[in-house]
Amino acid sequence: MSQASLLFLGLALGLSTPLISETFEVSSVSAILSCLFLLLFIQESWFIQWKMRQENVEFTRRFNRKFPPGEFSAVRYGPHFVGFFGVLLFMIFIDLRTDLIAIHAYICLFFILKLVSDPLLGCLAEQSKRFFQPVFAYVVIYIYATTSSFDSAIFALTPIPWPQSVSFAMFFLAVLQMRMAYYQKFCFKSDISVEGQLNFVLFSLLLLSFPRLAYAMDILGSGLR
Repeated sequence: MSQASLLFLGLALGLSTPLISETFEVSSVSAILSCLFLLLFIQESWFIQWKMRQENVEFTRRFNRKFPPGEFSAVRYGPHFVGFFGVLLFMIFIDLRTDLIAIHAYICLFFILKLVSDPLLGCLAEQSKRFFQPVFAYVVIYIYATTSSFDSAIFALTPIPWPQSVSFAMFFLAVLQMRMAYYQKFCFKSDISVEGQLNFVLFSLLLLSFPRLAYAMDILGSGLR
């Protein structure tokens, strides 16, 4: 399986989220979290740990030189902290539910946030001190992609026909491609140009913005009618 095949799988799963939810009689949130966890698990286990294992070993050595084992625990376990605090906030928002559906969501969310945060260790391992900008851009893009794909109110108000499953598909593609682009640029120092990958991410974000853009134009137009 190649990265392109993984993106195609992500596209298929994103478009199929309503069907998956209905078939297995689970909420759409459970279906989305399960699909995204599966995609990230495949990307991490197959691409990062297996196909790029040599690059991963070299990055680990470079990271350990800057952050020696036994020191800088907060940095080394940063992705775990991100997952933990993300789950904690989520638990507060859903009133500390402890049923099986909630526990499943907690587990998926922890590993999703942990896996998504892992490439940022490459930014921290950079010798350059200008690591804040790529970290900030990474976080902002993910926040925008998440809020744009889950904002059901916008889909109800937008004047154009736009299935939310299309936004879920674009969300999956943006997550997978952005993560791989950061791994190759900051962790693996790959000679492969990441501009094309980032352009793909921006294209996914552009599609995600269409419902919001149509809604904004409808609001502006209503003021001129």
